[in-house]
Amino acid sequence: MGGTNDHVAITLRQAGKPCLIAGEQYRQPQDRSTVTLVAGNFQGTEGACIVPGDQAAEWLACRTTLSQDYEPALNRSKQYQPVHPSFQRPQDGFAWLSQQNDRLLNYFSTNRLFHQCLSPEQSKLLSMSGHRAEVARQLQTEVDYFCEDADALLQGYQQFLNLAGETEDTTVVDYRNELPVLRDKLHPLTANIKRMAADISSALLDNRETQKISGYSEWLAQCQALKSTLQDLNQPADAATINSLHDFIFLVHKRFVDGLGPVAEHSGQGKVIGFGHKKNQGKWLDFISTGDAGLLNPDIRDALKAFDGEVTILNLPTAFRLNARLGMHVCEVGMFEQAEGGKGRKIKLTLSDNFSSGHASGKYQRCFFLVSGLLAEGMDRNRMTLNFDRATGKLSLDYAPIGSQEDMQRFYALSVSLLGTMRNLDITFNDNPKWNFESLETRLNQPDWDIESFIRLILSVRVNNKPYYHRLDKVYHKLNELQQCICRLTDEELSTANDLLFNAYQEFKEQGRESEYRAFIRAMVDQYSDSVFPLLTPYPQLMAWLNQDEIPIRYAGSAAGDNKQLVINALSRGEKDTFKHISERLLNDRTFILELIEQYPQAMSGIANINVWLKKWSDDQELLIAALRKKACGYWQLEEKWKNNKPFVLALAASGVCIGNVADDIRYDRDVFMVRNSWYGLSHAPEAFKSDREVVLAVVSSDGLDLKYASQALKKDREVVLAACRSNSYALNYASDELKNDKALVLEVVSRTGAALEYASEALKNDPDVFIAALRQDYEAFKYAGADWKQNREAVLAVVRQHGYYLRNVADAFKQDAEIVSAAMENHTFAFHFAGDRFKDNEEYVRKAITQRTSNMEYASDRYRGNKQFVSEVIRQHGGNILEYVNDELKNDPQVVLTALKHWDGRGKCPMEYASQDLRKTPDFVTAAVKIKPEAFKSSSYDLRSDINFIKQLLDIDNRVLQYADYDLRDNKELLRLRDMKNPLGIALE
Repeated sequence: MGGTNDHVAITLRQAGKPCLIAGEQYRQPQDRSTVTLVAGNFQGTEGACIVPGDQAAEWLACRTTLSQDYEPALNRSKQYQPVHPSFQRPQDGFAWLSQQNDRLLNYFSTNRLFHQCLSPEQSKLLSMSGHRAEVARQLQTEVDYFCEDADALLQGYQQFLNLAGETEDTTVVDYRNELPVLRDKLHPLTANIKRMAADISSALLDNRETQKISGYSEWLAQCQALKSTLQDLNQPADAATINSLHDFIFLVHKRFVDGLGPVAEHSGQGKVIGFGHKKNQGKWLDFISTGDAGLLNPDIRDALKAFDGEVTILNLPTAFRLNARLGMHVCEVGMFEQAEGGKGRKIKLTLSDNFSSGHASGKYQRCFFLVSGLLAEGMDRNRMTLNFDRATGKLSLDYAPIGSQEDMQRFYALSVSLLGTMRNLDITFNDNPKWNFESLETRLNQPDWDIESFIRLILSVRVNNKPYYHRLDKVYHKLNELQQCICRLTDEELSTANDLLFNAYQEFKEQGRESEYRAFIRAMVDQYSDSVFPLLTPYPQLMAWLNQDEIPIRYAGSAAGDNKQLVINALSRGEKDTFKHISERLLNDRTFILELIEQYPQAMSGIANINVWLKKWSDDQELLIAALRKKACGYWQLEEKWKNNKPFVLALAASGVCIGNVADDIRYDRDVFMVRNSWYGLSHAPEAFKSDREVVLAVVSSDGLDLKYASQALKKDREVVLAACRSNSYALNYASDELKNDKALVLEVVSRTGAALEYASEALKNDPDVFIAALRQDYEAFKYAGADWKQNREAVLAVVRQHGYYLRNVADAFKQDAEIVSAAMENHTFAFHFAGDRFKDNEEYVRKAITQRTSNMEYASDRYRGNKQFVSEVIRQHGGNILEYVNDELKNDPQVVLTALKHWDGRGKCPMEYASQDLRKTPDFVTAAVKIKPEAFKSSSYDLRSDINFIKQLLDIDNRVLQYADYDLRDNKELLRLRDMKNPLGIALE
């Protein structure tokens, strides 16, 4: 209620006073009838009314103002305990940073104060709460805690980097150099957040809980601004682009995951091994004694071999952890002998994604598929703690306690196998029905596992050739076998499949899993009804699982053909042979047939259907016209008597039916042509029609471009040309020169379609009224403006503000104009290409252009393309591909090229391709490059790629280099043996 009426109601309620006292004019009705008082904000208007009867339930269901229970969130906040980094080993630092990252992201959960106080609807509820002062005070405290934890994360990250000691490793050096920038970003952010929280809270801290908030709309906007500064995530590439604390957390997490390898290697406390093949690549970080496998066993090795993604594996004596990027989403899965909080053995799994981007429905289904797969393989739902955080797009699953190490390893291998199938599943899954956060949350939180949804997803994956092949138990393998049998069913296999389907039913029933088989049958009916029903009809107990309206009419019995609703259901499903099974009574019901034509024309047009009803109603002109209009049948399917019937053809044309092959004797009948012209136009008309004013006027009124075929005399007819241009503005192209210079006519045309200015006379292209009208309608019209306007600064400025790419077409003087160039760059990322030289030598403009599009570096002046400090900085900010656009001197600088490799995200060409030939044939440089990106070896010189001794040295660094060696060496047995010795997973190169 905008912070007014609701607060008054709260005051009265707390004081125990009635909200409304009716005067004498509102005496209780004599008949003691019930009435309901409804008060609220109705589409922006405050008011109240009394309605007859007890309508409380109906109006409460429409209510958008709901109460909020703050007690759990307040208690959680009050339990805060500060944490401080204290570790001496990289593996401990990594674990601490990971836990701190999770701790910070938990602040964004829906059961914490940030969401319950700052989200748009929740902030309104807070303003109306009787406990708002207490909540506001704790919100301010929670913000302080959050900022303190963020600062602790930065301290821990710095301590983690310090473990690397003195090193020249480019990753460690770059990350250490970035620390001051991170600190400079964090401290103003936290100070601003605390100030915003104080401003929001102060409005609620008055002792009178229900006092109206001054500037209520501004207060709501402040809540949203604070939430954005806390929680918005833009996945920044570097510290300079951090705009929120969520951005800060994201970047630090990315940095310590990427930095674990070099920190471990240079600390002397861990061994780093690169590995991979076409699908699976990454780094293995070993912190256990030589010869000790830790928690790794053969099943886990096999699961990791099949894993499809870029991974970082952390192997510890009492823990094993996998971090992976699977396309656009990331996941983590770890197993721990001694989990935090004395939980004993535990598996922790997270899957994060951006649900605001495309395929959101499929992403929600993917989360459910992952959890269901674990349940299907035997995980106990009672030991599974699930949380899906909508704000961060993160699914978290904890499974504990686990009795034996063998069980933990088995479930861990299963988790890795399932995660390995996650890539692109969001695209694979069917989008009907559409999933959202609420549907996922409902399925995850319900006590009983939603078997039917899971089976439908399994079958959906199989149908789309994405095999779910890892560790499904025999029950689901049986379902997949049955599905494949049904998919490929032939008449010869019918009897065998029939027995197989029923035997499977008996098998499931004996195992007490009848519900899963029922879900399978229902899913099969949805996907393969034509194949499934012949198998089901001999077994009434299976058919009984289906609703009557789900069964195709041909299998539903003779009575179904006399049931209107079942016939309608059959046609709505697109059953092409419905009329083979319809009763004579319904077939003779003209009203019913017309209704079916109107509602289900596509199903009616099936050959099996049309042969029945069209034959029955072949003499009913009105019904045939309706059928043709709805495309329930084709003109070619009518009897010949109708094709030669001029009144019928005219009636069809007047109904909007596009007629195909009419008889020759009426094809060029003037009356017929006048009605049918919109399908054939003047291009196919007899010459006499092209000079017939009435015919031409009718034709161009439907398709203005047919003015092209009109006679020259009619192209000078103002009424004809105007009718054509009103149908299609580009018909002005075919008007006579005199009419192209008719200001009133041209003004009307360009006001509707600005680009039609192209066909106006040169005089009118320079006319202010005509040009401005065209420009207002479409800035594309500037291309066709007269020469006078192209020299007009205000016109040029207006145009580039809307279409910055047009900077290429303006006069050179305007390309040196700062306001015009800035406006063009704001609108189009390519505009910098066409800017004047003074802007290409201006650091502010160059930086802005590179931020817009990295390829703009190519157009910067040599002063920047050859500046090592500047180039190194923009590479760190925008990625290694910028190396393509720097000058040759820097492409020969080892430090610049290595920096580019370090900041290459894997997209586009490897920066090594742009390095100088001298660097690409230098062994020491290539070795340093391979340490950063093994793909760099692919772009080294042929001499190095064919040097077997040099390759042996590189295999000590990363076993993936062999796939980039000279082709003749890729099958060398000695190199293959060395490669596999260096590979902790024993993954063979494919």
